[in-house]
Amino acid sequence: MSKKKVLLLSTSSSRNAGGLYNSVRNLGQQFARDKVIDPVIMAFHDEHSDVDNLAYDPLKLIEYHIKGPSGIAFTTDLKTKMEEFNPDLVHVQGIWLYTSHVNTKYCKKQNVPYMISPRGMLDPWILSQRSWKKKLGLFLYEQNHIDSSACINALAMSEYKAIRDFGYKKPIAVIPNGVYLPAENPLSETKLPWEEDGRKSLLFLSRLHVKKGIENLLEAWSKLNSEEKQDWKLIVAGEPHDTAYKQKLNEMLAQFQLEKDVFFIRNQAGAGKDITFRSVDAFTLPSYSEGMPMSVLEAWSYKLPVLMTEFCNIPEGFEEKAALKIDPNVESTLNGLKELFSLSDEERKTMGQYGLDLVKKKFTWETIASQMTEVYEWILSDKQSETPSTVIL
Repeated sequence: MSKKKVLLLSTSSSRNAGGLYNSVRNLGQQFARDKVIDPVIMAFHDEHSDVDNLAYDPLKLIEYHIKGPSGIAFTTDLKTKMEEFNPDLVHVQGIWLYTSHVNTKYCKKQNVPYMISPRGMLDPWILSQRSWKKKLGLFLYEQNHIDSSACINALAMSEYKAIRDFGYKKPIAVIPNGVYLPAENPLSETKLPWEEDGRKSLLFLSRLHVKKGIENLLEAWSKLNSEEKQDWKLIVAGEPHDTAYKQKLNEMLAQFQLEKDVFFIRNQAGAGKDITFRSVDAFTLPSYSEGMPMSVLEAWSYKLPVLMTEFCNIPEGFEEKAALKIDPNVESTLNGLKELFSLSDEERKTMGQYGLDLVKKKFTWETIASQMTEVYEWILSDKQSETPSTVIL
């Protein structure tokens, strides 16, 4: 097709977007490198945007503004900015916000096709949280938004099933998130404080949210024996979704007397994230629900063995022996920690290599962007061209 203008409509333009900050930005940047389509990201401005927006270069970012809570994202200027950009296709990132209503209204009026990446937001666990709010949102705008889309993007077959169970009958493109492989040499030679005590490090790097299973992880860590605690420590990197939740986690540290074993550090990006991944020995994400976590893919790209739940929606990790499986509860998390710690250094190294091999085979942005471009072309042809292999009708 001729070069088409594609709008990636997202939430926050900063780290506050969680995994979307990296996944949407990296996808857009790969589109810009491939030069097959003309991508633009639209996202709203918040308190971290002035710093975090530097990472979008050379991708064009157009910011809209919201009024009131970010969990609603009420906006009065998004429609105008969409009209000014005049996209050929809109790719919506995430749902349950007022932006869904704006997008539906704009696309129907302008006869512009759009697809949606729910990013795990139609998974059963998410639907069960504040279900009254979800039902109200569906009634007011989201059901119409979903039903009027040309296609939905599922990150994995488990999300595909959840979307079908939700009742969606139209085509679904199963295309995962991706990562860029890290440089062979570190971006920084900085030595981090936790490297000084000689213990191995297990990293949790994600937004601090109840769905991430961090509470189970802390309680499980408190039940490790003294020898295991002498050999390992836990590094928790991320920002809380609110100050009350961070306070709760701090209270758990005191309750379980983990101040010498668990270290909270802030959200890591750029050189800070690179050196953090390089300085640890394993990675964990004990989540109740995910779309497809960027952090697990990043951990594998750094050749780290992974401890995760099946709800991270990357079953290939277990199939390829790159990860150990746990359930999102204290007992299973504890057993998983013990299994991980009982492995030899060579066994953990082999797991990490399997992870890197898996990323190279299936989860690079070059591959993902190519697959997504095929879906865009198919939608813009009014589905008259050959159906992409990633699309399930």
